Amino acid sequence: MNCTGYGFDPHERTTRLYMLGCISHNNGTDGAHDGFTLDACYDSQIIGCVSYSNGRHGFNLVTASNSVQLIGCESYSNSGAGIVLQNGSKNTIITSCKVRNNTLEGILINGLHNRGSKIILLVPAIL
Repeated sequence: MNCTGYGFDPHERTTRLYMLGCISHNNGTDGAHDGFTLDACYDSQIIGCVSYSNGRHGFNLVTASNSVQLIGCESYSNSGAGIVLQNGSKNTIITSCKVRNNTLEGILINGLHNRGSKIILLVPAIL
């Protein structure tokens, strides 16, 4: 996917989203846009997806996304962070993902609630 705005951007109570082998690149070169934004996604799996050279973050989990798994994904050369968990995202599992050469953090955790929130990072993740 190569768009002037966001790449993949499911919103508003998306349940059981399954993405396999999707590629998102060069999105938002005219502004700050993510490769993958998961906004209020629940019980979802993102497997073997690649996000690179986007105007902001590679993978951005926001707005109380819950029980999302990133498995074997890659995020590199993005203008923001490689993977971002923020704004109430919780119960996230990141397994065997490769994150490299992003302008900001490899994995950024920001604005999560302490109660009932788990983030599990399973190796071998390469930062």
